[in-house]
Amino acid sequence: ERQTIGHERKLVMSAHEKKVIANHESGHALVARLLPNGAQIRKITIIPHGLQALGLIQTMNAEEPHMYSQSWLEDRIAILLGGRVAESLTTGEAYSGAQNDFEQATRLARSMVMKFGMSKIIGSVSYDMEGAPPAAGRARSQRQMRLIDNEVRRIIQEQQERVVKLITGYRKYLDAMAEELMTKETLREDDVERLLPPRLNQTK
Repeated sequence: ERQTIGHERKLVMSAHEKKVIANHESGHALVARLLPNGAQIRKITIIPHGLQALGLIQTMNAEEPHMYSQSWLEDRIAILLGGRVAESLTTGEAYSGAQNDFEQATRLARSMVMKFGMSKIIGSVSYDMEGAPPAAGRARSQRQMRLIDNEVRRIIQEQQERVVKLITGYRKYLDAMAEELMTKETLREDDVERLLPPRLNQTK
């Protein structure tokens, strides 16, 4: 476990900070539970780990797909956005702890547009991405880059709106999990199963 999520880190946090982190991690967990491509959650904690993580979710070691469908990528982006949406809905504020989530979500959305041909406006063209080997095309004109940026924003915005609807509709589960996280600090798989709703693509 230490190899995958890092050592626990002693960090004095205020009750308000703990509440924000509890809501954030519960948001990730709830969205992962409700989406078809969400992984099974093994552990959720608000105890800081490693160098940066203030809280984290550990999932079952599901087999990584060898290729990514558009729906799989959209679900991954939605799960990443679940933390910030939960913060905003519960506190009315945005916090800096979601930075890494946004970086990952933006990277996935940009890959969808620039590498995987998953944008009707951009089309089935592979453009060069910063830090990646040269691709077939080169998005160098301002117009091309503006179109790409707009498509990346559209994907992120659509998934954010989707997540807002999900969390709003299942808000009682978010609140219950965050409350228990505040008390216990770490929840295991049995706790998660008890606190989260049934999966939407499964019958009771």
